[in-house]
Amino acid sequence: MPRVFLAFSSLAVQLISFSAVAQLPARVEVAYLLINSSQLQTYDVDASTGVPTPEGKPLTVSPNVFSVVPSPNDHFLYFLGRDRQKDEHLWVYATDSTGAPQSDPIQVLNVKNLGPFEIDPTGKLAYAVENNCCESQIAATSIQLFNVDPQTGLLSLPSKPVASFPQNGPCGDGWSIEGSLGFSGFNLRGSILLDEWLCTAYDWAKGIYFASTVNTKTGALGSEQQVFSWFEDSSGDGVWFTPRALIDYSDPAGGQGDAAVTIYPPSGGTEPVFSCNAQMLEACASGLGGMPDPVGEYMFLQTSQSNVEITRIDLPGKKIVDTGNGMPGRMLTISSDRRLIYTQPAGQEQESAAPIYTFNPATGEVQAGGTIEVPASFSSFVVVPAIREP
Repeated sequence: MPRVFLAFSSLAVQLISFSAVAQLPARVEVAYLLINSSQLQTYDVDASTGVPTPEGKPLTVSPNVFSVVPSPNDHFLYFLGRDRQKDEHLWVYATDSTGAPQSDPIQVLNVKNLGPFEIDPTGKLAYAVENNCCESQIAATSIQLFNVDPQTGLLSLPSKPVASFPQNGPCGDGWSIEGSLGFSGFNLRGSILLDEWLCTAYDWAKGIYFASTVNTKTGALGSEQQVFSWFEDSSGDGVWFTPRALIDYSDPAGGQGDAAVTIYPPSGGTEPVFSCNAQMLEACASGLGGMPDPVGEYMFLQTSQSNVEITRIDLPGKKIVDTGNGMPGRMLTISSDRRLIYTQPAGQEQESAAPIYTFNPATGEVQAGGTIEVPASFSSFVVVPAIREP
């Protein structure tokens, strides 16, 4: 947020500026560890060292949490899940200066068949997929809008449908065809919402991606425009929309070395800028998965179960190049400012941990930091990074 200082002399400007800067709280790198879909522990992570510090007590929201969504400034956390009676709710928690949620929710909404949940970059609009079921048991999917008070974090009630779809959306009909709707995020200004339909059948899968304009004042959505699609006989693609490019990781052979990373313009389309296969860079064809950074400058490619190769997407040169940097283990996620990378070690003896690496976006270099330890009783865990603004 820009700061404005009233100046009476050059010396006064320096003194006032220094005093104001010194008193401003810093941004906090936060990592939320969700264990067994029920218990949340907050960590503050030093961005220069990657060392995590636990904050607050573990929070048990419900026995079955589907998702944890921080607000853009991390002042609030939104949980979707079921309580002990298996009733679905949307819980809202306020966080303290460390990012840790308070012990009691500030809002609890009764919902049904809701998820996923997405908040726009301004923190004023939230969207959720709702799968309704009528008496004939034919599913109809809608996108619901919640207005959000960015000061209090509270959601409007009831939500308003801003888009609706027939059974399976654009996936088609057939005895084995199923379609599910999800979100692929917003553009940087929050003026476009991207959604995806994952279509599956007994012998094929495909993904269809759409963009809708967002009325940033009312939250209304414009008509959907298809921007990308993929089709595979037996596996699925990873697709990411970034400011620099749309990135498609395809593995038609199911991990047999025929995978490829294909780069498209940020708006999608059918004409790629270029494609990286084994002839360009062997790591592109490993078939073990990959993940770009949020900007779309780097691609982290899994070359084995215990190694991640860090590559750079060279758009002018139309190629993906190895930076010479890498990490052991498996890639979990990366912070939105690209400063911290969370991984999981290979090998059953160390899987109950999430090692952290600091990342230098200027060079692609990584340095080993601390580790988030996971209790031995875990059956699953998820790391959700966030940045808490002052």
